[in-house]
Amino acid sequence: MANLAAAEKYKKAHFDSAAVQAAVDRAKIVYSAGFFLTVSPDTVHALGAACNASSKIFAINLSAPFIPLAFAEPLGKAISFADFVFGSEIEAVAFGEQQKYPSPKDIKDVALRIAALPTATERQRVVIITQGKDATIVAKGNRVVEYAVPPLKEVSLVFLSFFVPPHSIGGNRGQQRSRRRLCGRVFGRHGSRPGD
Repeated sequence: MANLAAAEKYKKAHFDSAAVQAAVDRAKIVYSAGFFLTVSPDTVHALGAACNASSKIFAINLSAPFIPLAFAEPLGKAISFADFVFGSEIEAVAFGEQQKYPSPKDIKDVALRIAALPTATERQRVVIITQGKDATIVAKGNRVVEYAVPPLKEVSLVFLSFFVPPHSIGGNRGQQRSRRRLCGRVFGRHGSRPGD
């Protein structure tokens, strides 16, 4: 749960502090929600630049349809640092509409276009667009792959952790499939119980 009132008071000076810089130095992967662009875009950009300078993975989430619409410029700069961009289908459509793409409702096309945006890193950007119960779209380079989403009995939140671990602890497609099934199982339940 996020305390948005606290987030609204964030200052870049905190990011520049020795404690935060030490944490950034220790990190291998850094993730930022797009919401942070509404408060301190300079911090997001400095974080992305720091990750790029030390070959760390930087990921950002589009977070909500209003982010690409109202914060297009800082989001575009943040994406230039990003190795991974996450979003939902409605956020992808908003991004495509703001960028005036010819087919903003074609999620695969939007994902490919985000993947092809200018980058400050030598790595190819990976764009992951979730679509609720429909297949998750993953774009990299000029290729799009769709991953089926295991059906859930109840509506649940989407969890991104099964994409990031292969970059921090290794993993092949079989392990990624297992993580997707596990996430589906975890989020298909209310609460957790010992032994689950």
